[in-house]
Amino acid sequence: MALWRLGIMQAALDALAEERSPAAAAVREGYVAARAVAARPEEPQGATEHDRLRLRAITAQRQTLHRLRDEGVIGDEAFHRLEEEVDWAELDAAPAGSFQPLLTDGAAPGPRT
Repeated sequence: MALWRLGIMQAALDALAEERSPAAAAVREGYVAARAVAARPEEPQGATEHDRLRLRAITAQRQTLHRLRDEGVIGDEAFHRLEEEVDWAELDAAPAGSFQPLLTDGAAPGPRT
């Protein structure tokens, strides 16, 4: 699977090879960092420095969001919409496999295959 992971990351980099915008450079940088992690056999899905920084920033966003609601600055509807955005950002920034599926019946998860 590691070889396939590296292959799909390279495909993403190849698709952006001709792009010269600052946005393309930022996206490429993320893929280059993720590819370097994926190439490590001891932890092919570990967090990159980019991931760790994003997660730290997301934690600050989440704390501020809760403070705004607690202080009555924003209502529930705005809170939940912004919370969803932060949740998606956190999922995107987290290393693969770091979130487990939610269990509705309270049963322990089975072995991963």
